[in-house]
Amino acid sequence: MSRCRNLLLTTCAFVLACGTAQAHTLFKKSVEKAYPTMKVSCNACHVKGESKEVRNEFGELFYKELKDEKVTESWKAAKADGGKTAQKEYEKETMIPLFEKALKKLQKEKVPEVEGEENPDAGKTYDELIKAEKIADIKIDQRKVEKLKAAEAEGEVEK
Repeated sequence: MSRCRNLLLTTCAFVLACGTAQAHTLFKKSVEKAYPTMKVSCNACHVKGESKEVRNEFGELFYKELKDEKVTESWKAAKADGGKTAQKEYEKETMIPLFEKALKKLQKEKVPEVEGEENPDAGKTYDELIKAEKIADIKIDQRKVEKLKAAEAEGEVEK
């Protein structure tokens, strides 16, 4: 279990290293879009009580995927160059697609086995861990579940 915890902490640390933009609510919204019955907090990727530059294992996984994109620097530059309108455009045209692409890749990635350590989650995908609520601060939100069920019952959402 400690191996899984360590891996999750490393992953979140990864996301935190991406900087402020990766911790942006857009990231949270991207995860919640992919998992409509889940509630995501900042601590899914960041270490509670630490600077947002400190990521846990799950955050580190995202950081690894996004670090070369220099998302935070570009996000700040967009605001400096064109104000909030340019920044919002950058978020919509660049950040959201990058977050969604990184998430899709990580959903398929498997928790590695570490020699000499017993980890019941080794070999499982991060998608499986998210759905099983094994990623810190990504939890099923019963209000969202009920809302989705009600929308399905009314034919507003495909099952």
